[in-house]
Amino acid sequence: MALAFSNYLDDVLEGMAVHPIQPERKLRWHADGITIYRTHFPVAGMICPMHTHDYDHVSTFAAGGARVWADGVDMGIVRAPEGLLIKGGVAHRFDIIEDGTILDCIHSGNRLEVE
Repeated sequence: MALAFSNYLDDVLEGMAVHPIQPERKLRWHADGITIYRTHFPVAGMICPMHTHDYDHVSTFAAGGARVWADGVDMGIVRAPEGLLIKGGVAHRFDIIEDGTILDCIHSGNRLEVE
């Protein structure tokens, strides 16, 4: 099952410098209306660019950490095994600070992002 992450990246990265190494994102689990996307960021300095969803979701770090931005406000550094609730409509971004960071984004309501 191919994910539409490349289209997502095209939209949010327009006009931004792209890191030469891109994150690997894949559907990790999907069951009972819960979908978890796992993104692996191999090197510090990468970003999960600013984006929004129209629903609440949880992002949790399985490894590593990032500086988190929400609606343009620096929310500080979050490291594994911590996570945070991101409310619907809030623009959020993760600036990766550790090599090998793994970010799991947990969505409800069967929101599969597939091509």
